[in-house]
Amino acid sequence: MLLNLKIIISKFLSVLFFATLFSHLFSCARQVTSQSVNPNFNVETRETANTDNDSILIYGSVVKFSEGAHNIDAVKVIRYDNTNIIVAASFVKNGNFEFKVPKSMRGTQVLVIFYNKLQKSRGGSNFKRFMIEGDSIYMVFDENTKKVHITGGIQNLANDVYTLENELWSLKKGNLKDKKAKGVISSETYREKKKELDSFIKKEKVQFVKSHPYAWKSLDILQELMQNYMRITWVDILPEGGEPLKEYKKIFYSLDKPVQEKGQNILKMIQNMEARRVPYFTGEMPDGNTFDLADMKGKVVLIDFWGSWCGWCRKAHPHLKELYAKYKDKGFEIIGVGVEHEKTREEKWQKFRDAIAEDGITWPQMLVDRNKQDIPAEYGVITYPSSFLLDRDGRLILRVGGTDINRVIDAKLDELFSENSISTYRSKELYESDMSLLHKEHGEVYNKIGELAKAVSGVSEEEKKAVINEFLKLEGEMLKKHTDFVSKHPEAPFSLDILKDNSDLFIKHGDSTFRVLHSLYKGLSGKVRALDTDDALGDYLKNYANTSAGEKFVPFSFVNNDGRTIDMNNLKGKVILLDFWGSWCFWCRKLDPHLKELYSKYKDEGFEIVGIAFEYGTKEEQIQRWKEAIEKDETPWLHALSDVDGRDLIKEYAIKEYPSLVLIDKQGIIVSRSKDLNGLKEKIEELLKT
Repeated sequence: MLLNLKIIISKFLSVLFFATLFSHLFSCARQVTSQSVNPNFNVETRETANTDNDSILIYGSVVKFSEGAHNIDAVKVIRYDNTNIIVAASFVKNGNFEFKVPKSMRGTQVLVIFYNKLQKSRGGSNFKRFMIEGDSIYMVFDENTKKVHITGGIQNLANDVYTLENELWSLKKGNLKDKKAKGVISSETYREKKKELDSFIKKEKVQFVKSHPYAWKSLDILQELMQNYMRITWVDILPEGGEPLKEYKKIFYSLDKPVQEKGQNILKMIQNMEARRVPYFTGEMPDGNTFDLADMKGKVVLIDFWGSWCGWCRKAHPHLKELYAKYKDKGFEIIGVGVEHEKTREEKWQKFRDAIAEDGITWPQMLVDRNKQDIPAEYGVITYPSSFLLDRDGRLILRVGGTDINRVIDAKLDELFSENSISTYRSKELYESDMSLLHKEHGEVYNKIGELAKAVSGVSEEEKKAVINEFLKLEGEMLKKHTDFVSKHPEAPFSLDILKDNSDLFIKHGDSTFRVLHSLYKGLSGKVRALDTDDALGDYLKNYANTSAGEKFVPFSFVNNDGRTIDMNNLKGKVILLDFWGSWCFWCRKLDPHLKELYSKYKDEGFEIVGIAFEYGTKEEQIQRWKEAIEKDETPWLHALSDVDGRDLIKEYAIKEYPSLVLIDKQGIIVSRSKDLNGLKEKIEELLKT
């Protein structure tokens, strides 16, 4: 259906374009005046043909299918950003206009505005965003419908296709509303039909984005879908199990790279929702001081988006005053984020200050300045009031809007200021204090180890052992404190942070501490584990467990450094050592001489080494560095790059440290994982004898 619609729309645009162009060719010669990048309209004559190799021609018509003179007599293009700088402008003469912009502006989004220069107002909807692309752009503005159609470049075509699809959806909505108004369908039937239509339109929008991964318009649509999703009243931050969010993230990553780069605000929105983090902001307060959200850490904070013009916002203030009085001394703060629509900065501040005084608000307030930061857009705020409740760690735990504010926030604040919640936070403060002291000691020991590494001579083995033992003792204390806090507070989001930040430390100390880490993670509450974005820690632990001692090795095929394709199935019956390394890794390459000794001694007895390299850079750079290192170090065993046979072996084996060694017996069972060769020679000898 979507494909057929595109064909129809494309044909319609072509007909419109050629019909209008045909009428121009047979009309009297036109005299078009224009200016380039000059808001004062210093008019100069332009040639119709674009013979300037350094510029892009933008031309078109203003049409009117009713009696009377044209109201539109000027066109200008401004940058689509906070600057609103005029890029080019032209008068409209005999219904036609044209001007040029430099080719250096290709790929720039701009806004075209059709208006009457004497009225100094664009009025209605006489504007449209488009992209400067190609060598020429043609547009038609219909004064009756206020519609602008633009051709020239795939971005503008995609934009027009979507605009016309949107108009069709609007017609369907209007038709449904008319049926209800005329009594053809009941209110209940109308609601059901509208819900079905909204669901259909949402699917069509998703399909458009999927079908147009190259289009900047896809970013607008995806952002709209995200904002609609975000404005749901969130008792659980991820309604519907978070499935739409996962779908939108997948769609975002399916967009072309240049489009993704332009849509980093959408990615940030998705990531913030996944991690329950809100965008950071600062803003000017009525007394001239600057509000900084970072200063609120350690408090339960309600961010309240409102405006002097919003009746429902101001009706909520009396109850917010009650909550503020009840919880302020317990660590509760409200920050009012004002959004005003007056034209000048002075008028906005006057309205905002008057409303604060009239409502008797005593908590901090700041006024949004969209030229500096569009905070409502970053938070996905469409309806007012909208409020965001943050816990003491700055995580979003609740979003509410409209009349639900009082009912929902009351219950959540009671929960947050319960004795159990306060006790958990005090335990966190104590934990952080202890860890701060340990980190200080930890840093000192790291310095000692660094000094030992630099010392070529003059340091006894006893001194080395003493420092290393001190280091291990401190790490043991850290592990104990991590374990104690997480086991006592499985409902605290901070517990997940502890496990994620210290997973390497747990795994570094062997299988026993890995099992502790795995157990702690599984013991976290479901809500806390849901904060594990993309199951990053969960997947890591699962992969590590699946490649630990006692698990079955899953064979793979790879292209060896000499060009041969190696199938690991053909190595069955051999003892295999997987060596995870990289050309950039100093300690990996220091290990090579020792591995060569092992390989030389045992290769004829059924021992094989497979080097699995992780390299940086482009594919060509990775291959070059990999091969150069193998040749320089003269390592004669089999070699593979880590991305083999469609599998990412670094992720699959949960490799975070280099070198990492995985030993596999003749039956294809993983025997051990280690960082060095300690005890490995004995294990290899034992496995070769069985």
